[in-house]
Amino acid sequence: SQGKVYTPKDAEKEMRMKAELGAAGDPEECLSLARCYFYGKQGFPVNEKYAFQYCETAVKYQIEGSYDLQGEMFEHGISKNTVNHSKPLTSEAIEAYRKAATCHHSINAMVRLVKLLNDQDDDDERIRYMKAAAYANHPEGLYLYAQALQFGLYGIKPNIGKANQFLQIACTLDHVDSLL
Repeated sequence: SQGKVYTPKDAEKEMRMKAELGAAGDPEECLSLARCYFYGKQGFPVNEKYAFQYCETAVKYQIEGSYDLQGEMFEHGISKNTVNHSKPLTSEAIEAYRKAATCHHSINAMVRLVKLLNDQDDDDERIRYMKAAAYANHPEGLYLYAQALQFGLYGIKPNIGKANQFLQIACTLDHVDSLL
C-alpha cells in the first residue's frame, strides 16, 4: 500500500464532519478549516471571513501553524472585520510571524519576517531570523543570508566565500533566484 494517497469514500460526509468539529471549537480542526477556507481546498470554497474566524480559534490555543496562517492573512489584508487585499496589514503580520517564530520556531515565519522587516530598522532581529532560516536550510533563508554576506547588508561583514557556500546549498534545493 505504499504510494497510495488517502481519498475519502464520501468526501461530502468528511467535509461535514470537519465543519462540525470546527464549529464545536476543536482548535486543531479550526486550523485545518481555516486553511481549507483560505486556500479553497478539500471542497471548501474560498471564504476569507470564515478562514480568519477559524484561524482566531486556533491562535487562541496557540496551535502550531496558526500564527503563520494568521500572518499570511494579515499580509493579504484580511482581519476580523475587513478583507481588503489592496491594504496589507504589515504590522499585524509582523507580530503574528514573531509569535510563530518564538512560540513554534517556524522557519517560514522567520523568512517572512526577514522580508517584512526590510522596511524596519531592527537589523539585529532581521539578521537573527535570517541566520536561523539559513542554518535550517530553508532555500529562501539561504539565499537572503547569502545576499547579506555578499553585499555586506544590515551591518554584516562581507564574506564572499561564505556567501557562495550558502548560494550553492540554495541551488541544490532548487531556489530559482540562486540559480541566476
